[in-house]
Amino acid sequence: MSLCHDTLVIVDMQPDLSASRPDWLRQAVLKLIERARADNMAVVALEYLSYVPLRFYGTTYDELVECARTLPYFAMRAKAEADGSRRVAEALSAMNIHSERFIVCGINTHACVQATATGLTKLFPDSRIVVQANACNDFRGNNWSEFALAANLFVCHEMN
Repeated sequence: MSLCHDTLVIVDMQPDLSASRPDWLRQAVLKLIERARADNMAVVALEYLSYVPLRFYGTTYDELVECARTLPYFAMRAKAEADGSRRVAEALSAMNIHSERFIVCGINTHACVQATATGLTKLFPDSRIVVQANACNDFRGNNWSEFALAANLFVCHEMN
């Protein structure tokens, strides 16, 4: 029987991706990891790489990994597409975890964050997917009016 935990999904917080560089963003993601610790949540960090041309954008910021690494349920997965939802599902399966709620943060809001959150709505239709707006950034700026929502996908603009 699988354990039930909420899951924090950290999308592409890698130094070679410009949208990840603001200090406020890294601090907001760090705060979410600390909240995950307090609430006994699982954490999955996704890292983007491209195949054409082949390029890896660095590993997730050290301070984020060091904080999350001590959690009982932590996994990192590489992805080569915008939607990392299948990689999240694989990580949860490997940890024998079922999640009823996902909190998604990271970059780029209108590409990888949105694609991953939307993918999670399809893979986990009975779960609640919450995008934490204050812990997301996009190199073009965040325009939340353009963020596609679904019946189980929500955007939270306040840090809980």
